[in-house]
Amino acid sequence: MKSHKKMKLIVGILLLGLFCGTAFAAPDTITNGTYTPTTTTINKEVNSNQEFTITLEDEGNVTWTDENNDEITEGTSVSDGNKFFKLIYTVIDTAVHSVKASVSNASGDLGEVTWTIQGTAPALEIDDFYPTKSEEGWEEEDDGDLIKTVTQSSTNSTFDFNITVNQNCTIEWNVKDPDGNSVVDTVTDDGDDGDGVTYSEFKDFKAGEVIDTYTITATATSTVGSDEKVKTWIVNVVRKGYYLGNRIWEEGMSTTYTWDALSYSGFFYNLDDGKSSETLTIEAISRNIDEGNIKYSTEPMETDFEYNNWGSYQVIGFMAEKYFAGYNENTTIEGESLDESLIKEGVLAKVLTDTDDKESAYSGSSFILEDGYALNIVEVDIKGDTVWIQLEKDGDVVDDDFLASNDDYVYEADLGDAEDVPIIIAHVGTVFAGQETSAVFIEGIFQISDNYVEIESGDSFGEMEITSASSSGIKMENEDDIDLDEGDTIELMGKILIQVADDSTLRFAPYVDISEPGTYELRGTVYDEDEDDPITTWDPYNFEGFYYNIDEGIGTEELRIEDSDLSDREIAEGQLVYESTPQPVEFEHDDWGYFQVIGFMAEKYFTGYIDEGDKKTTVGDEDLDVSLLSDNILSKVLTDTDDKESMYSGSALILEEGYALNIKEVDINGEVVWVQLEKDGDNVDDAFVASNEDYVYETDLGDAEDVPLIIVHFSNVFAGGETNAVFVEGIFQISDDYLELEDGDTYGEMELSVGSNKITMENEDDINLDEDETIDIMGEVKFKTADDNTLRFYPFVEVETEGGASRELRIDVPDEIIEGKEFTIEVTAGEDDVEGVTVKVDGKTVGKTDEDGEVTYSDDAGTYKVTAEKDGYTTANTNIEIIEPKIQMTISISPQTV
Repeated sequence: MKSHKKMKLIVGILLLGLFCGTAFAAPDTITNGTYTPTTTTINKEVNSNQEFTITLEDEGNVTWTDENNDEITEGTSVSDGNKFFKLIYTVIDTAVHSVKASVSNASGDLGEVTWTIQGTAPALEIDDFYPTKSEEGWEEEDDGDLIKTVTQSSTNSTFDFNITVNQNCTIEWNVKDPDGNSVVDTVTDDGDDGDGVTYSEFKDFKAGEVIDTYTITATATSTVGSDEKVKTWIVNVVRKGYYLGNRIWEEGMSTTYTWDALSYSGFFYNLDDGKSSETLTIEAISRNIDEGNIKYSTEPMETDFEYNNWGSYQVIGFMAEKYFAGYNENTTIEGESLDESLIKEGVLAKVLTDTDDKESAYSGSSFILEDGYALNIVEVDIKGDTVWIQLEKDGDVVDDDFLASNDDYVYEADLGDAEDVPIIIAHVGTVFAGQETSAVFIEGIFQISDNYVEIESGDSFGEMEITSASSSGIKMENEDDIDLDEGDTIELMGKILIQVADDSTLRFAPYVDISEPGTYELRGTVYDEDEDDPITTWDPYNFEGFYYNIDEGIGTEELRIEDSDLSDREIAEGQLVYESTPQPVEFEHDDWGYFQVIGFMAEKYFTGYIDEGDKKTTVGDEDLDVSLLSDNILSKVLTDTDDKESMYSGSALILEEGYALNIKEVDINGEVVWVQLEKDGDNVDDAFVASNEDYVYETDLGDAEDVPLIIVHFSNVFAGGETNAVFVEGIFQISDDYLELEDGDTYGEMELSVGSNKITMENEDDINLDEDETIDIMGEVKFKTADDNTLRFYPFVEVETEGGASRELRIDVPDEIIEGKEFTIEVTAGEDDVEGVTVKVDGKTVGKTDEDGEVTYSDDAGTYKVTAEKDGYTTANTNIEIIEPKIQMTISISPQTV
């Protein structure tokens, strides 16, 4: 008899009964017959069968009884005319039992035979178990344990486990967490009755910071012996984003990671149909990415024309931009099917216009197109049947045609090796000739650019090289090793950059250069109801719009949908929850320790000075503990720097928001400086500060009293024979234009609740996620839904970039730098000089750029790393070499008479 043991994290176990028995006297012999086995003392494995037979010379009768003299009828048979008798006996346990055969015929008793059976324990074996390595995701380790890695979610927290053994057993199931603690009560079948035992489903699999390991064991102990067998399953639980789904990667996540359009807002994504084409995978992630370990791929996708009578065409995302890849058999223009693949010819072009808006134009007017094109309405014939149109390019006529109502106008051009490509298509809805006015009505316009991109294998874009390009797609790999050094910005390909944290912990993220003028969406990972486990929580790792300090790995905001059942396309009241909790960050002047910041509706705010363990604010000899948030106040950080600046008596340290710290006078001993603080020209404070002391200006912000608004560290006060000077080595300033928070305030769909250490908001009404909607959630954070029956949506914020306003810093230095001579470090973004950039040399701040984006510096001969940093801009790095002065040679030539 086999036993089937099952657990559903949770365990359901079939209990097995036990039987007990005793042994008794040895058998007698019989006459006129034989019996088997002839050995009357028998050792037999439990759960196995023993056959007993009696063969008589003449007809007779046999009665089978057990040690209790109870007749045995089960398993008996008679044949050969009542001459052959058989019993199949099952050994049920390790006790001593007996079987007696009493034989008789018509003449009387013929005697009896008694066998003694000693049950022996068989070797315990696990005959079967589930899950096995053949099940999806399960792998077998060298020691025979089964292991599977799953993502923490509601859909994978329950599993079925069972084992089948070859004998009666006690089965003990146990689930232990990563610390070895049992996370469910041990469930045991003790084998003393036949009742089933059921344990409630276990749904508490949770990942730690990144990954946690749970161990499930089934321990089978024989009830007929002392054998024990253990089967082990291991479940590694990782957080969402361990393999993909986040924009930010940091140490502890999978070293093979994938970014796609669902998680990375830079990649082209069509929300309405859920289609995307680009993926970026990095393998063996470390500070050095080997050649070929960054893999980018993209493939054409079919998308419908806005004017749906034309059918569909192919687009492709390429290096975070949308391109036209070609027409196909589903494209119908002028009643004919087009099949013109640009990508097959190694060409890509931008889609400039795709619209079904109805527009009208009169004779003599024009439809203005992109790239310098214009479609001129020259004249409508007197019958109103036909219109004469001309196409201009930069003022020159390049084509003309005569069209009737419901005709398509098509203009073709060669794009590289792709010949006769329709680059402009317009559908003429109606041609109208009136008595006074003639007009043409256009119902659809499609245009691609004649400025195309050529691609072929071997082409390089930034750090990437095309390894294949065909009608099926484009693949690229990094052609050289790439170092992810601290603080680096890497131009990966096209507009795609990689920003590396200026931190010893490896942390980086791809992002798109948005320096070109325009409005850009920073979106979060997409919710798609067709996904197995769609995202319902957004934080700075998967939503670029939330505040995040990549250098320190600090982000405070989270937006989540509590009830993830959105089948009715509605977020019920109170189910959309926003939380943000202050986190400590270091002052640039590290002697001051830490202060607290918080993200609030995608913006960074100051919440207070802290006194918590080793993360405290220390100014002078005093530990500060001032919480603005507890008084429902938030303020912006205006300045946080450890730049060294020198000032002379009579000069001023210019601060933000109209403040200036005037250096009035240094005392005759050169020990103390008298300073006065002005606000918009009015004196608001004065103080006497010695070397290595901090100047602090306090004021009230709403209900928060005596808040240090400005802190300045004076490293040295100097009195010379001719000049007195002071040296500043740390400045911190927050805004006195504060934001007041009050319980019950509403922002968009959300209602505010403020705690001493947390901001919480919930939707005060139901939020309908109707098709093709943009919903103001709170502040600049919005939801955008797909124009589709399938529910897809994402959170986003918009960033508007003015012309030439690049966010990417660049450093320029002279080609030759001589030891001991000052040289200029220039910092630009796009075509603009950037003022106020902190410039560091080998990690030491040397100054901030002036209005020309410049700072001067000199040093000894050697090789140095120059870093440029400013909030809102990418960090730039470059290496410089300062050389020793060159030996100058002077040659004197004296005239010589020949």
